[in-house]
Amino acid sequence: MSQRYEFNHQIPGLTIMLGVLAVVGGAILPWLEAKGPKATIYIVEAQPQQSISGFDKGAEGLLVTIFVVAAFALLIAVALMATHRRRGFVWRLCAVLCGLSACALGAVFIAAAHQTGSDLGVFASAGLASARPGTGAYLLAFGGLVILIGAIMPGRRALAVAPVAA
Repeated sequence: MSQRYEFNHQIPGLTIMLGVLAVVGGAILPWLEAKGPKATIYIVEAQPQQSISGFDKGAEGLLVTIFVVAAFALLIAVALMATHRRRGFVWRLCAVLCGLSACALGAVFIAAAHQTGSDLGVFASAGLASARPGTGAYLLAFGGLVILIGAIMPGRRALAVAPVAA
C-alpha cells in the first residue's frame, strides 16, 4: 500500500463561485448614478437622474468583457473543485488574475464617479448636480475580492491510501 495526499478544493471553489455571482450582479447594476438640478414645474418638483450601466449604448463591449471574465472564473472554480491529486496552483493563479481584473474594474468605476463628482465643481457645491458610484461598481470590487479570497484559500489535505497492484 502506498500513501499519497489528496486535496479537497470544494470550499475555495464555492467561494470563487460566490465571487462570480457578485461580479455578474455588479455588471448588471448601475456603475454610476448622477443627479441633475432640481426643477419645479407648476406644483411638481423633478430632479433628472441618470445611471450608467453595461446595458447603455457604448458600454456593450465592457459588459461582454466582464461576462467573459466571470465565465472564465466560473470554469476555473469548477476545474479547481475537480482537482484532487494536485494543489491547483495554475487554477489558483488564473483565479487571482480574474479577481484582480474584476476588483480593478470596480475600483476604476468608483474612482471615475468620484472624479466626475469633483469635475462638477461649483454645481456640486451649490447642490445643482451630483455624481456617485452605483451599486454595481461596489459589487464588482467586492466580487473581485471574494474571488481573490477563494483563490488564496488553502484546500483541505487528507492522507489517502492507494492500493498497489500485484
